[in-house]
Amino acid sequence: MQEMPSLQELKFERVLLVEPPRWKGYAMMRGDRCSRPAIYGGVPYPYWLGTTAGFLQDKGVEVHVLEANALNSSWDKVEETIQRTKPELVFMTGANCSIDHDVKVAELAKKVNEKILTVLYEPTL
Repeated sequence: MQEMPSLQELKFERVLLVEPPRWKGYAMMRGDRCSRPAIYGGVPYPYWLGTTAGFLQDKGVEVHVLEANALNSSWDKVEETIQRTKPELVFMTGANCSIDHDVKVAELAKKVNEKILTVLYEPTL
C-alpha cells in the first residue's frame, strides 16, 4: 500500500479558501473556539481567511478567497467559484452545529473535479 504524503510535502499552485454560505439564514461564527450562529446581527470577520491567505501567498501559492457567509452567497456561487479558480486544494471552515451544511463545499469541489483535495477545519470537533 502506497503511503500518502504529508500536507507539508504536498505542493499546491492554486488554493481556494472558503467560508461556507449561511446556515438556515444565519451568519455563522466558524473556525473559532465558540462556533455558533451570529445572532447579534453582525457577520464576524473570519481571521483564518486573512492569515491563511497571507501565509500561502508568502509561499508563492496563488490564493483565491470566497467569503460566502458575509456575502450571503448561494451554493451556486460556491460551485461557480470552484469551477472558475480551478484549485488543487479547497480549504473550508465549519461549525459543529452546521457541519452537515458546511461539508457541502467539499462535495461541490469533488463534483467539479474529484482530484481536488478538500480540508475542513473545525476546532471544536
